[in-house]
Amino acid sequence: MTSDTNPDTASALTDLDRLTELTRYDLTNPRLRAELDEAATRTAEHLGQPVSLVTVLLDSAQLFIGGHGVSGWPAEAGGMPAEWAFCAQMVRTGKPYIVPDLTRDPLQRDNPIVTQVGIRSYAGVPLVGDNGKVIGGHCVLGAQPHHYSDDELEALHEATGNIMQTLRRYRIEATTAGD
Repeated sequence: MTSDTNPDTASALTDLDRLTELTRYDLTNPRLRAELDEAATRTAEHLGQPVSLVTVLLDSAQLFIGGHGVSGWPAEAGGMPAEWAFCAQMVRTGKPYIVPDLTRDPLQRDNPIVTQVGIRSYAGVPLVGDNGKVIGGHCVLGAQPHHYSDDELEALHEATGNIMQTLRRYRIEATTAGD
């Protein structure tokens, strides 16, 4: 599966129901962040990839809420512009996004994460909130092109399910009527 050039990504990122769903999780909780870092480490090790992330997408930025193997300016910033985020494609489509060789992909080959950071492969599964909206993704990234096997993708799906269970444990209880 390769990337898609549909221009609806920006409108998907600004969807109010999706953004409201993001506010229902305690994303700054240090215990949550530690659990998500551990989950990302397990995924990276299991899939043999150097980087694994748990991300959420705001309207204009991707935030790393859990990670393994991230270094340099992306680690220091704790995220990146949404237009550079591979996970943004999952917000638009609601489906996993897999690109075995980002340098050959028409949508991603000029992305600064490919050209400057040197990421070459990506596989991500959407994090879907209780309202059915994609709030982010769980992904692995590699420094070399990589064809992800069915077993690897199944492991990534399973890890993503576990991450959503963890996020739900840290869900903020609604205190206003109608939430």
